[in-house]
Amino acid sequence: MYAGFLIVKYREALYSFTGPNAWAERWLGSGGTYNLYVLIGSTLAFGAILYFFGVLEGLTNAVFGRLF
Repeated sequence: MYAGFLIVKYREALYSFTGPNAWAERWLGSGGTYNLYVLIGSTLAFGAILYFFGVLEGLTNAVFGRLF
């Protein structure tokens, strides 16, 4: 969860380190790389919260059955 928050907080430093992402700039519009980092960080933090409360296991069992 902490990694997700750090990605969102330091997205500008991450952008200056990695540079623009062509796919994100094309599909997410101007500033798409920043938006991509926010989406990745938010998804990571939200997924961690679901995992902490045990909801993620229930969702994966409901969707994938006994595969996992």
